[in-house]
Amino acid sequence: MNKRNKSRLESGNLLRIFWLDIEGYINADFNKAKPAQTYTVGHVHCIKKIHNIEYAVVVTSAYEDQTGDCTAIPLGCIYQVDCL
Repeated sequence: MNKRNKSRLESGNLLRIFWLDIEGYINADFNKAKPAQTYTVGHVHCIKKIHNIEYAVVVTSAYEDQTGDCTAIPLGCIYQVDCL
């Protein structure tokens, strides 16, 4: 991830985050296997680390009791970040 994209994650803005997701295959041609290109729209709640790997917690829905829906995305999987 480049510095420009990482600084956008820390901005608190509404973002569209493009990232590569794991794709599983069964009884498939190995040469056709690839990650799924996807995007998530939301606000970055925080950036954390697990096993020394950084990931962003992106909130996509929030409720009054401070719970909601979110996606944890490893920063190494992110290839583009757009401010909306």
